[in-house]
Amino acid sequence: MDATQPNSKAAKQLQTLQAVAEKETIIAILMALVAMLGMVTAYRTATAEEEVLLKESRLTQSRFLELTKREEALVRFADSGRFEVAKGIHLQKARDLQERAEKARLADRGRASLLELQAQEEVALARIQQPYLNFVELPGIDDKTLSTNQIIDRYVSEELAASGLGSKWDKRAGSIWQSLEEQIGKSQRKLVGLALTVVVFVVALGCLSLAELWCQRRSLRLRIMALGIVVTLAAVIWAAHLDHVGGWYFLGCMAVFVILWPFSKLMRGTLQRVSQELATRMGFMSVEEAEESGSLHPPETELRLFAGARMHLESPKSPFTCFVVLLIVLAVLCSAWVGYRYTFVSIEADKSAERVVEYITNGGKNSHTTSVYFELGIMAAVQERRARYQAALQENELSQNSSFGIDKRVVAETLYNATQDLSPKDENDKYAVKMLDGGDGPEHAHHYPKELVLERTIFGQECGFALSDAMDEQSLRWHNKAHWYLAGITMFAMALYLFG
Repeated sequence: MDATQPNSKAAKQLQTLQAVAEKETIIAILMALVAMLGMVTAYRTATAEEEVLLKESRLTQSRFLELTKREEALVRFADSGRFEVAKGIHLQKARDLQERAEKARLADRGRASLLELQAQEEVALARIQQPYLNFVELPGIDDKTLSTNQIIDRYVSEELAASGLGSKWDKRAGSIWQSLEEQIGKSQRKLVGLALTVVVFVVALGCLSLAELWCQRRSLRLRIMALGIVVTLAAVIWAAHLDHVGGWYFLGCMAVFVILWPFSKLMRGTLQRVSQELATRMGFMSVEEAEESGSLHPPETELRLFAGARMHLESPKSPFTCFVVLLIVLAVLCSAWVGYRYTFVSIEADKSAERVVEYITNGGKNSHTTSVYFELGIMAAVQERRARYQAALQENELSQNSSFGIDKRVVAETLYNATQDLSPKDENDKYAVKMLDGGDGPEHAHHYPKELVLERTIFGQECGFALSDAMDEQSLRWHNKAHWYLAGITMFAMALYLFG
């Protein structure tokens, strides 16, 4: 007796499961549930695709900004070399002139004084180069353990990281955007996995449809239905593993399904009364016809075409059928309106994305970064000519003392040439003189030439990228609205399936 009880209990449970599985409504319920899960997965796939697109757009924008910073760094590197060479040449000349003055001091005091004055002139010219050199010189340029490209990459990465773009330089890494690239790769794998999961849910629906068709072959029907359930569970587990938020969506759908199923039984009488009242008031049926319909689902004896579809030989006479048809029409209309809004919002998001490129292009066109570094060289040359003119005036004053024995003709010729060089040669020289004598010149600015460069590059590529980033945020806001409309389309699609 003890040995047979467990077997009999298991046999009863198996018979109960078989009885439930053989019910005609159980497959329809499972198909509705699987369809809901598949639609939720399709929605999460669409949101994952939007996430990938936004991250790729951010990476593209960041790389454009990297190129801009790199171009500026290359210009600064070239100018720093030019100013460094000019400074070294002037200092070397100053040392040579000072040595010659020391040697000539005992024999010719006047010549020694002139040589010392020329040495001071070279030192002044070297000092002119220093502010420009301090401004354009890249940090860490003296690090001999790194190549020039590595120094520039590190500088660009630090500048972009200070702007909050998340760049990180690594001597062994090939890209400063490795973290963002890894995020994009992870999102792409998630997108592919969710898209494959939708296919798996469709396969599960196919298995359940075949199970309904094989209603006369009991064992085959049970096996195919079990296969559909297993495939569905595998798809749910895999989708929840890929998308944790989607897993909560699945739980919510199942909870709503479980809650509404007994609730629908409680609402059976109310729905029957509402459907009868609606059918008679709208003229779909007469009062007598509505009263003769005694059940919500009258028996259907029509020819079955395939799973979920039957050939109706006459128009339906059930009030509940009229009620369901009205709900289907309402759901279709609402779904069409939500679809229109989704298309409108998607177009607005695309327009914002187009303006991103427009602002980047305008920033590049209006950028004066390269030209302002060229103007620094012009202003340095003007300052050099001014220093030479001041030195020529001192030499002329020194030559007035006849005891020094300085050739006045040579000094006068030097002063004449310096005076001629001092006058502006073209519009660039006139602009440079105006800048040097203005409020941002070396005589007034505390951090010359930083203030001058910042004033000249107010609307440059950085400003263009800032505006494009604002358009990115606006596009993201439109995409978020599109997500909600897409969720609405998904809900209406599930409602239509359940009404069917």
